[in-house]
Amino acid sequence: MAKEDGITLMLSGLGSEECFAGYHRFYNTHDINKDCISGLLRMYYEDLLRDYVASDAHDIELRFPYLTYEVYQYALSIPPALKIKDGAIDKYCIRSVARLLGLPDQTCFRKKSGAQYGSRFDSAIEKLSKRNNHRFKSEYLHKIINPSKILYCMLLDGTKESLFALHCIKLQKQKTFIAAIGMYKEFELADGTFINNIDIVNLQSEIASLNILKITKLKDIDTTNEFEQSLLMAKNLEVDSIGYSGISNTDERDCIQKICDKHSLKIHIPLWSNGNWKQMRQLLQMDFRLVLKKIPAELLDDQLFCFNKTITLQEGYKIRDIVEASNDYNEYDIDFHLLGGGPSGLPIINLRSTIVQLKSGHLYNH
Repeated sequence: MAKEDGITLMLSGLGSEECFAGYHRFYNTHDINKDCISGLLRMYYEDLLRDYVASDAHDIELRFPYLTYEVYQYALSIPPALKIKDGAIDKYCIRSVARLLGLPDQTCFRKKSGAQYGSRFDSAIEKLSKRNNHRFKSEYLHKIINPSKILYCMLLDGTKESLFALHCIKLQKQKTFIAAIGMYKEFELADGTFINNIDIVNLQSEIASLNILKITKLKDIDTTNEFEQSLLMAKNLEVDSIGYSGISNTDERDCIQKICDKHSLKIHIPLWSNGNWKQMRQLLQMDFRLVLKKIPAELLDDQLFCFNKTITLQEGYKIRDIVEASNDYNEYDIDFHLLGGGPSGLPIINLRSTIVQLKSGHLYNH
């Protein structure tokens, strides 16, 4: 439409969300400006490359005011409290400037809506999908686009998030996993000795039917070249993308992102900012099997907190309520092992549990 109107130059608002914390994920981050930087660093492959290709195809020049050096440098110096106001209003500083310029509040403080919804593009795709007898929009789009298969390597770290992220990515057609990289964690016990979760990492690879190219220590990914060597092994298998199960650890994500970028590997993070309780609910609703992995030792007396019993959805809600009613714990003081099950029918594994006490005071199902 712009080309038909003779337009040769367009301004894009891309970058405002990353500079001024406009996404919902910023509500849950521990360091808003650090997460803003992370978002800016990922923009080339996730947004800019796409927009450049589209504009070049129509001989239109794109400019990005929010991505000029002076703007984003200043934006990253703004205190987080002026970006997220009272934990409820995103891009607050930008909205406030709009109000000062005389725009009505209904415009300045309108809730964010994706372009696909405001333009009704999503609604149009949904109608076309139903008209062509497709249950999901993704099925219809894959039929008309017919993309080539994308080869994936999954990072397995022994957490429930690893298998859940794998499941989420697999739901998208044309995504094929051909290998895994193991990343084990160490835990310090109350007596000062250490244990690791390599056995769980290996079990996860068996459940997922993926061969592990290499197992590295998660804590050392930025100080040794073992993880980078693992990525090169995946690259030699013509892998395009890496599946990663991160939720909120910005430092870990940025480190993995940096090494992937170095070798032109895309990284797919489907669970980012997906809190522990939300994940628990989603997993149980999809019939995955969960058992307790970690709890504060003081909670063991409660009959709900049994390490060898599969958790039901109702019990999961009760566990959440007990933790949230306490001033001493938060949602990350409780964790679960994922034993299999789910919509794709992952094999059910049986853990030979040994309960140990960590230095932090938590009991751990090892």
